Amino acid sequence: LGPYCSFVVLSSGRCKAFGLSVEGMLGHAYSYRHTATPKEVFLPPQPGESQRPGIVSISAGAHHVIALTEDGKAYAWGINSHSRLGLGSGGKDGSVHPEDEDYAPIEWVPHEVKLDNPEVRRLSGGHAPPKIVRVCAGYDSSIIVLENGQVLSFGKSSGRVGLGEINNDVRTPCPMYGGLRLFAQRKPKPPPRKAPPPSMQRRRSDPVIKSTYVQSAFI
Repeated sequence: LGPYCSFVVLSSGRCKAFGLSVEGMLGHAYSYRHTATPKEVFLPPQPGESQRPGIVSISAGAHHVIALTEDGKAYAWGINSHSRLGLGSGGKDGSVHPEDEDYAPIEWVPHEVKLDNPEVRRLSGGHAPPKIVRVCAGYDSSIIVLENGQVLSFGKSSGRVGLGEINNDVRTPCPMYGGLRLFAQRKPKPPPRKAPPPSMQRRRSDPVIKSTYVQSAFI
């Protein structure tokens, strides 16, 4: 549920939205300002792919929305003031992010949130960042959690992004102060132990040695 609209995520990976598209929160493009019946939200397909990614969860903030997909990516849309969408130095049209929300650019359709901050790669051991497992859209900032527990934030330069005293808005997902992790990387469970063959199994009638005590003395 958002402040002006609602979202329903289906088991098939499809997402439908209805209500008022204040600041583009429905994700239905500029021509759809409101809808009284559920209408599907379409994410852009990945380069070289024709199938659109499936959605597993939605987080609706005060003026923007973030979706998490089956392949561990995040997509954002809505008002782009204070860089709360995490789309970089400007909107998709190259516009800047003024602090006055009355003149802020609006992203009417979903755009992928890229994890291209060098610090994210460094904390990932120099490898490509892990998949995203959680997304949260707040009032003027956003938080995402990676598969290895790493917490990234972006948005208005306030205490809500957890980056200490900063003067500029955080325009792309950035690791929280101190490289905060919610949990350690989960290790795969070991395979279950096989039961010994019947010939090796102890019968109930077999005696059991509970303890031994040996004493020796030198004469």
